[in-house]
Amino acid sequence: MRFAKTLITGVLSASLIAVPFAGASLADTATYRPPVASAVQQKDRQPQVSVSDDQVASGGSYTVTVETKGVRYVGIATITGLNGRTYTVRLRDGRATKTLTVPEGIRPGTYQIHATVDGRSASASINVTRGSRHDGRH
Repeated sequence: MRFAKTLITGVLSASLIAVPFAGASLADTATYRPPVASAVQQKDRQPQVSVSDDQVASGGSYTVTVETKGVRYVGIATITGLNGRTYTVRLRDGRATKTLTVPEGIRPGTYQIHATVDGRSASASINVTRGSRHDGRH
């Protein structure tokens, strides 16, 4: 009987010591899962693109604004200008701007400016007119 009391006391003591450590080891092995944005936030990440002027002369400049609404978002946006050249801009609080120049000699007409954020794209139209033949110098 003495042996049984000693055995039971030893097992109980060991389990009381092991319980706090078992909780810690279980917590350490758990996988962290970051919060998932709601469906509304994901939809709002659809970028919106606007241009400062809807009509620009050849050789003139315009500003492209890319925005993601509803989410405080920091990341990268890719803007594709009229000539097909791409520019990378940094979004801060879901917004970025880039000033571009209409290439000299580009044909007048309506062109699309594209922006891509996280694989989602949007575009805006810009109308290019003929540039002035003289620049005011004599």
